[in-house]
Amino acid sequence: MWLRAICIGVGLVFASTGCRQIVAFDQETPEAGTYASSNGLAPFVDAACGSCVDRRCAGEAKRCAADPSCRAYEECVTACAPGSTATACVASCLPRVPSAVLSAETRALAHCVADACKVECPSSVVTRADGKTCGPSIGATQCVSCCCDEFRACDDDPTCVRQIACSRACRPVDGSPFAQSCFETCTGKQPDPFSPLADIGACATQRCKSQCSAMEDWSCLGNVQSPNPAASRPLKVFGTVLKFPEKTTLEGFEVKGCYPSDFPCQEPFDSGMTDGDGHFVLDLRKNIFESPMFFEVTAPADFDYPKHLFFLPSWILTNSLQWTFALNARHSPFALPVSEPGLGAVLFFAYDCGQALNSAAGVEVQATAAGASAPLGAPSYVKPGYPVDPNATFTDGDGVGFIINLPAGLVTLSAFRHETGEQIGQTRIVIQPEAMTIAHLVPTSLSDPP
Repeated sequence: MWLRAICIGVGLVFASTGCRQIVAFDQETPEAGTYASSNGLAPFVDAACGSCVDRRCAGEAKRCAADPSCRAYEECVTACAPGSTATACVASCLPRVPSAVLSAETRALAHCVADACKVECPSSVVTRADGKTCGPSIGATQCVSCCCDEFRACDDDPTCVRQIACSRACRPVDGSPFAQSCFETCTGKQPDPFSPLADIGACATQRCKSQCSAMEDWSCLGNVQSPNPAASRPLKVFGTVLKFPEKTTLEGFEVKGCYPSDFPCQEPFDSGMTDGDGHFVLDLRKNIFESPMFFEVTAPADFDYPKHLFFLPSWILTNSLQWTFALNARHSPFALPVSEPGLGAVLFFAYDCGQALNSAAGVEVQATAAGASAPLGAPSYVKPGYPVDPNATFTDGDGVGFIINLPAGLVTLSAFRHETGEQIGQTRIVIQPEAMTIAHLVPTSLSDPP
């Protein structure tokens, strides 16, 4: 499916992490068994590792502290005690702070510690049975080990180290051109030719596919954090509007950045028109309230497309990002059943805790209106290409479903694991008559309002 192409490549290697505690600490103000951070981060319980990072990676740690996602991730890993359980403890941190996968500061600090403190912080670097070191343990250990030469080569090249996290956010999607402007905004270097060493995804999706393919992961449920983006960081969406399933680009489509409370979208925080290549750029920094947002895509008058409203995971929008917005023509063979007059519909895609946005099977979804308790409508679940599966009551391996005939206004989608009934999260969406809402459902913090 078109959506799955968004989630392959470098992102696969971030599905889990074995990174050790990697925050620097000052020895002058110790708490019981800990060091107090000299770089603005949480106390570190591993004295040897913390002391090493304090001496050798202070600059990277300070820059991490200035980035909310990197800092929140490090606050989790610094609470893990050294010893045999350290790797498992730290492995739970990246799914809890999924936005850290898009933080260049997270990756830079991991590389520094793996290079300068691999003796004091042994879990910070992947070492094979033959003694060969492969680079920092910020991805799935078995994947790093299998792609050892690729990871090691990247670790030895400062250009690759700088670019690898940004390639996660700005890699080509669905065959669309590489967003060089997104990449340079992320890396902070202009011009910045892409290093072939940063394309670890080629190994992860081909030679080592079995070792790098992410398994189902629900470890983050109940512990998800979505820090706000750093105030000083450029934040843009470099988008491409395509026709599904042909993947042809669409010119002259209006794209707005909207607030859920503003529907129909009358006061967007930013807007633009797609060019001849289907590209547009929206500046998320114009979202002055830093509130939830969605993207409204409207076709020119002579194109027979319904209005599409896209709701992306909030943690995705913590860094400049390249994203593909795929539209269904109104009378396309892949168009979903039409809602009754005055009502709308939502097409949803469900994911687990993996930072590669792994499609989640066995997910049930309920829609409720704001302030209501009874579900609105019954979801249908579909197969690739969107044919309805009349016997399905939850998502299959492609994690896709839809609900039609929903009333206009704010609606909350609640996702649950079919096997256990455990709640995965809630997402607030907007339904408009005659429009199609596209929602990407990921684990969310249940303590926060959707």
